[in-house]
Formats: sequence, structure tokens, C-alpha cells
Amino acid sequence: IIDTEPKSLTIKITLTRGESLTYHKHEYRDETWTVIEGRGWVKLDGHEFAVAEGQTVRIPRGSFHTIRAETLLKVMEVQVGEDIDVEDKIVWDNQESNGGITIRNHSFDLPEPDKKMLPHLEERIAYINEHNISFAHYTSASTAIEIIKNGEIWMRSAIDMNDLREVEFGYETVFDLLKEDDVQSKFDEYLKHFDMRAKKLFAQEWQSFLEMKKDVFISCMSEHDDREYPTGRLSMWRAYAPAEGVALIMRPDIMRPDVLNGVFFGGIPVSYVKPFEKEKTRAVLKNMALSLGEFRHEEIKSRLLGSIYALATSIKNPSFEEEREWRFVLSSSITVSPCIKEKKDYIQRSIVSINGLPQQVYKLQLDKAFAEQVGDVKHPFVNKFLKEIIIGPSRNSILLKEALCDVLESKGVSDPCNMVKISDIPLRL
Repeated sequence: IIDTEPKSLTIKITLTRGESLTYHKHEYRDETWTVIEGRGWVKLDGHEFAVAEGQTVRIPRGSFHTIRAETLLKVMEVQVGEDIDVEDKIVWDNQESNGGITIRNHSFDLPEPDKKMLPHLEERIAYINEHNISFAHYTSASTAIEIIKNGEIWMRSAIDMNDLREVEFGYETVFDLLKEDDVQSKFDEYLKHFDMRAKKLFAQEWQSFLEMKKDVFISCMSEHDDREYPTGRLSMWRAYAPAEGVALIMRPDIMRPDVLNGVFFGGIPVSYVKPFEKEKTRAVLKNMALSLGEFRHEEIKSRLLGSIYALATSIKNPSFEEEREWRFVLSSSITVSPCIKEKKDYIQRSIVSINGLPQQVYKLQLDKAFAEQVGDVKHPFVNKFLKEIIIGPSRNSILLKEALCDVLESKGVSDPCNMVKISDIPLRL
């Protein structure tokens, strides 16, 4: 207790990372929380939003509320009312005392078939979950506003990357390894049970391999951790959003919508491999071969080719390692994604102009893709998966924040400006 008056009480609340208050309300007093150290998440009458040092939250009497610490969190609480009493507390009537609050980072996992074909993912996912890592999408402010308004992320062709060489490097690495006798022999140990041989299969599909870039569409994310709050990452601002840019910070399970069965789609971490040092990739391919025995005959070809496509698309030179990149990878090939036409409500193909070049893109419909996972929530991307927005280098960050707050409010976010932070990154425009 810091201070006591007849009609007010001031206390200091300290929570360690992961701790939270019960989800409760008061009938006879209002409260104000001011964060004096750390970061956390508030749930106020069902709406969740991030808070950080210096920010204030006003809690009217009758409103259910709780707070959970994302880091060590210190909060000054001022209670004001005619009757301040410890008994004036009604806890949410639910099995969970925090009212099902979901403000801590959500862990995510992969379907078992993906683990079998790409076992190296499991280790990276465990790291993401253990260290409370989020994902950041660095982009222009105008693009970010369209993502929020439309609830969709565009996936662009792999042959129209900022640097085509970074994609070619991964393809060359994988395809050179697939020509090696010892790699092919590993595949043959399982393919022979289905009257298939690696050399013949890869020879038949070689032209497809060479052309597959036109069937692969990607969108890029970056791992985001506590060290980068609230500035973002300097190298990412420079590369992807040098002026009027923002970073959309998202829950990690954004990488895995549950509705795309029959479509080769998912989040893949980029592997950083030095030229001529291919042991890591060779080991992944051999593990991929070992998993073939787990699949039915009719699944093997699409699973194998899809996994090879994903692996080839997610290898980059180590000079890019600072990006800590993940990629949404989609194959539009009917051979690899036999149900892609049936999933057009979730993945929509469009022709758009990017930098003056008309081209095909696929639009992941975020609200529809995640609707079943979050239940009866309007605009689930903004209200459940989007954690916060960081404004990067801008000639007028105040105007940009106002615009972002307006768009968030139109999507039902109750305290939108608490979601928008202005970076103090030292980068000149």
C-alpha cells in the first residue's frame, strides 16, 4: 500500500513473467492502472491489448479486468470510490480464475505429417514456444493498413523476390543433393515398396523442379523477442520498411491455420547454409526419406514433392541470418496441393500490380482461416492474433499512429492506441 485516503487507495502491484491477476470486477469503485516498469497484457471486458511502461488503463466499476505480465511488471493501482472494501470483488464465474485470458504468447505445433517430413522444424518450434517468441511482419504503413482492413496477407511468387539469387541458392543446394547416389539410395529404401525409384521419380519431376518457382508463393515473417521491444530491429527497418514502415507483431500460432487440409501450406523457418557446406541439408533430406514409410501410397508423391519445395524455398545464405526469418510457403501445384481450388474461401488467387508489374498472388484470408480456432470473435486476426503494431522511421509518426488507431477501432479493438507503439529507432529517412 502506497497511500490511503477516505475515498481512494493507491497500491503497487508486482508480477513476474507469466503471472496474472484473477479476472474480476468491482461494484463500488473505479480503478486506474499505470505501468511503471515492464510489459504485459490487459483483458478488459473481453478485449485484450498490450501495455508497457508509461501507459495508463482506466477501469470503470462493473468492468471485468485482469493483467498478465509478459516481463517483470510493476503497476501502480489507484482505487477511487465511496466504499473501498476488499470484499468488493466479483471473480469471473469460470473454471479458470482469469476468465480464459489468452494474453500470454500462444504456443503452436505442427501436424504429425509435417513433423515426419520436416523433423528439423520440431526443434525450432520448441525454441519459439519456450522463449515466448512472436512473429513480426515488416512492411509499409499503407500495406499494413490494408492487411488490417481486409484481414488478409498477400503471398507473392518466389520468382519475384527482392533478391532472386537468395531463392536460387536454396534450389541449387537441394537439387544438387538430390542427384547424389547416397541421398537417392535413402529414398529408394522406402520407395521400392511402392514400385518407385528415386532416380526415375526425380528425373520425371525434374522439369517440374526447374519450373516449381512459379508454383511457390511466400510471405515473410521474422522472429520477434523481448530484446526488440519497442524499437523493432534496425536491419529489418532498413531492408523492408525504411520509410513510413510498421511492424505487425503477431502470435506464433499465426503460422498454422487448421483449415487448409489438402493444401501444401505452412510456416517454415529459414535455414542459413554456407555454400558447399551442405551436411545440414543433406541430413534433412535423409530424414525426409526415412519418414516415407509413414504415408499411404497415394500420399507419398505430393508429400515428398511439397516438402522438397518447402525446403528449397527456405534456404538462404548465412549473410541473411540476422533476419531470423520464417516463411509462409504455399504450393499452387495441383500435384502438391490437390484441394487448393476447394479452399478458395481461405486462399484466394488474384492478379495485382506490384511495382508496376501485373502478377498472380494468393491472399490468405486471415479472419476466415482462423475463425474456427477462436470461436465467436469478430475480426479474429486483429482481435486475437495481432498483438501490437510498432511504427518505424516516419516523417510524421503521430499522424500515422492516429490512422492506425482509427483502423483498429473500426475492427472492434476497444483501446486501439494501446496496441500502437512508436519506435525510437535511430534511423534517418
